[in-house]
Amino acid sequence: MSLGEWLLELSERVPGWTVVALAALLFTLLVAGRLLDLLETMATGVEQEVRSVNVTGNQTLGDYMPDYGYRELARWVWSVIVTALSAVIVLFAVVKVATAIVRRGEEW
Repeated sequence: MSLGEWLLELSERVPGWTVVALAALLFTLLVAGRLLDLLETMATGVEQEVRSVNVTGNQTLGDYMPDYGYRELARWVWSVIVTALSAVIVLFAVVKVATAIVRRGEEW
């Protein structure tokens, strides 16, 4: 089975509203991503202030707060989810438009 045949078969099974629903979900994810960026910026500022608090002499709280890299991992996972959803939306949109062009004038 070629890619074209597979896409044509897929387009017959995927309802048209799916593309709109996935686009709405992508928009929601993008807005939520911006809100998470704002929250992360605020948390970073608070964390820097907490790290600079003197504990004893020349030691600060930052010396006792290890960085495990969870922010980078979370940012990577978020970008993978948004990119995959974007690819699915583009694929479904192309398939639905191609099917509409190919099947124009046929009765269902």
